[in-house]
Amino acid sequence: MGKEKQRSIARRYFTSVTLVVLCSMVLLAGIFLTLAGQFIYNENLKNLDIAVERISQVMSVAESEIDDPAVMEKLARHAAALVTEITDAGLLVADHEGRIIYSGGDVQLRGDTLSQKTMQRFREAGSAVSRSRAQSLTDLDGLLEQRYYVVGSVYTGDGGENYLAVLSDAGRFSGYLSELVLAFMWASLLMLLISAVLAVITARRVCAPLSQISKAASQFGRGDFSARITVADGSNDEISQLAQNFNTMAANLEAIDRSRQSFMGNIAHELRTPMTSIKGFVDGMLDGVIPPELYPRYLGLVSDEVARLTRLIQSMLDITKLEAGEYKVNAKNYDIWQTLGAVLMNSEQRLVEGRIGVGGYHPQRTIVYADADLIYQVVYNIVDNAIKFTPEGGRIDLNVAAVKDRVYVSIRNSGEGVPADQLPYLFERFYKGDKSRGIHAKGAGLGMHISKVLIGVSGGSIRVDSDSASWTEFTFDLPAGRPELPPPRPRGGRLIKFRKKQQ
Repeated sequence: MGKEKQRSIARRYFTSVTLVVLCSMVLLAGIFLTLAGQFIYNENLKNLDIAVERISQVMSVAESEIDDPAVMEKLARHAAALVTEITDAGLLVADHEGRIIYSGGDVQLRGDTLSQKTMQRFREAGSAVSRSRAQSLTDLDGLLEQRYYVVGSVYTGDGGENYLAVLSDAGRFSGYLSELVLAFMWASLLMLLISAVLAVITARRVCAPLSQISKAASQFGRGDFSARITVADGSNDEISQLAQNFNTMAANLEAIDRSRQSFMGNIAHELRTPMTSIKGFVDGMLDGVIPPELYPRYLGLVSDEVARLTRLIQSMLDITKLEAGEYKVNAKNYDIWQTLGAVLMNSEQRLVEGRIGVGGYHPQRTIVYADADLIYQVVYNIVDNAIKFTPEGGRIDLNVAAVKDRVYVSIRNSGEGVPADQLPYLFERFYKGDKSRGIHAKGAGLGMHISKVLIGVSGGSIRVDSDSASWTEFTFDLPAGRPELPPPRPRGGRLIKFRKKQQ
């Protein structure tokens, strides 16, 4: 299907370019040949016009000064040779009765006398130097063997009015146009060939990324998200941008697919572990391996595992609702120290048991605009994590700072930190830094991921910094409190109090 599309696009592109070039050449040929033909025609008539004017003047002067017919004939021959050399035209000279007394050049005659109609047209010129231009082809009323472009005039001789005509072969004009048409056709074919080659090259360059995208999309359909499109360096056209966006989409899909696979593996592991424990305890009690006097102890363990499963399932449901946007955030102005104090108070017993000190707890009214319940969960997750990894006799330090329109909250715990190579994964689902940080392998690895989602829907961000040898610090920011509008003033006139009428 992709190859068919590629061929179709290439074919349509090639056909479109070819049609545009052909139409352009036809239009250009029509305009060019029309203008060229008109120019040649006008130049031809102009040359004939000049030739007949000059010869008429010469012949008129010669007739008045030369009496020898032989000399006049010789003069006429020289004039005819001059006309033929300059204009490649023929020459006719007739006496006052219309008899042809001289014809020069390649002019073939059928008779020897001009018709009365032809002589009348020549006489209508009016003077010796006036011309009767021929705007169309003529054979001078059958006198000529073929049609010529003719420019004629009348000059005065001893015997009266004589007639002079300069003739240009129409075939020569057609020959000029034929040569122009042939030259233009060769130029057009060369242009069409070059355009076709360029169109094929361009079509291949345009269709190559589309073909790669089609193949990659086919791989995506088979579940393989590793395909990428090769983008030329420095290219910034629409096709390159499409390829880059496609690669970005492919990388995101590949990451989502890896996350999905990891999620399925992790959730299967998290569910299998407590279910295996529950099944083992129940089977032990049913098979008599566990004596009845130990039932309360093992039923307590079963209860703990069930509670763990419940928390895991509830956390997964919470994440799903938050990421799907189904949870309605009830944001309002409140003091962030209220949340910090409540979490520390609820964790007091664990802090005392671990002999963990708390520093930086100096409540000073700091208003944030957020959902108090969501932020409580975030602070609880961070403090719970801090207590878990703070060694006995260590400390947890709090810090709250308002900067412009943001409030930053930092919670740092002493003790072994998170290795630098694990920091980017700390907020991923089911990630457990516990494996590399020693004990406390409890939990499903969802607390930090939930915290990131909760901070995100609250309009903030969260990050973690750590010195792998001595401390770990979580910092999140929230929008600062919004100005509260004053209560609206009552509208209308004076407040009128009505006194109850006494009975």
